[in-house]
Amino acid sequence: MHYELRGDAEQYLTGSYVRDSKGRLVYINSIEGDDGELLAVTTDTETGTHSRLLVDSLNLIPPKLGYVMSGHYGCCYVQRNPSRSFRQGISNDNTKALANSNFRFGHLSKQEMVNLINGIYPTVFEAREQAIEESTEVAFSRVFSIDRDCTVRYRTRVVGSWEVESFTLLPKFKYLYEMLKEYEECL
Repeated sequence: MHYELRGDAEQYLTGSYVRDSKGRLVYINSIEGDDGELLAVTTDTETGTHSRLLVDSLNLIPPKLGYVMSGHYGCCYVQRNPSRSFRQGISNDNTKALANSNFRFGHLSKQEMVNLINGIYPTVFEAREQAIEESTEVAFSRVFSIDRDCTVRYRTRVVGSWEVESFTLLPKFKYLYEMLKEYEECL
């Protein structure tokens, strides 16, 4: 999206996470410059470096969200609010965690945020082992998690279980079998 007016860019971009032209996730601290030639003062979420980028060079397509593994919140499923919002990117204003009303996107560590945005998760086997050892729920993809009892969840809904190297789904969730099959094949 092209912004002509600095006020519009400040309103819609400041305080949001977007991608730069190379696909790295950056946080927009502020907007500088004159109307027409706007610069975003950003912080790279991976390196912590600050830079000034042309607003027109930013990738404003919202990144995919899903399960996040957070030291502060545990395993929670993050999605965009299903309400109309004029903010670009992702921020505390336009995201929420299902089953965790205290979630704040800005409280995630750099690594937790990078893992979420880039879809970095443990294998099913690693997630199951971690869930059993730590008596917790662990995500193994953007949309699937497993808990200490080997219960499998799809976007927070219980859909089946993990039994001896294969998934068993509840009858009304059989349509998820093809999605889960790719995780079984990784073992």
